[in-house]
Amino acid sequence: LHDGILTVDCKFHLGMLAYAQGIEAELISVHPLARPRDATMDAVQLPLSQLPYRVIGVDGARSTHGAHPEVQAALRSSDLVYGNALPLQAQLLQLGLPYVMLVEYDLGTQMIVSRTSAPNRLKGLVRSLRVARNYRRHLVPALRAARAVHCNGYPTYEAYAPFSAERLLYLDSRMA
Repeated sequence: LHDGILTVDCKFHLGMLAYAQGIEAELISVHPLARPRDATMDAVQLPLSQLPYRVIGVDGARSTHGAHPEVQAALRSSDLVYGNALPLQAQLLQLGLPYVMLVEYDLGTQMIVSRTSAPNRLKGLVRSLRVARNYRRHLVPALRAARAVHCNGYPTYEAYAPFSAERLLYLDSRMA
């Protein structure tokens, strides 16, 4: 989000358009403010004034978005929250808001990514252990508390079946 222009993955925008047509409620999307190095896979640039959904631009780490006053106001007036609920889970539970959890990777893929991005084997092992700990402590409880789970790709869709019968399979721009 920069200067009134939203840059997002084309499939994200198409999904939001489908939601806007099918849901008779205000849709709000929270997006970080753009940084020069940010990249989107299949990017489209859209003027905010032409979107059928509202966009809240926030600066800072994803974990602090819930403290943003405009996000707080949107949460208080929401009926359902959709997205990566982990940074907001405590607030959502406190407000009694149901949420749809968005999950990019299954545990195996998360561990592979954490290991292969490490500068050496020891750091890779430490990162994998952190991923496993965070999975058990944070992700599993968030998945169980979610109303539904949005799964990016087939492996994630299958891996999270034990946590939710209500799963949405999403294929990003890497898949036709």
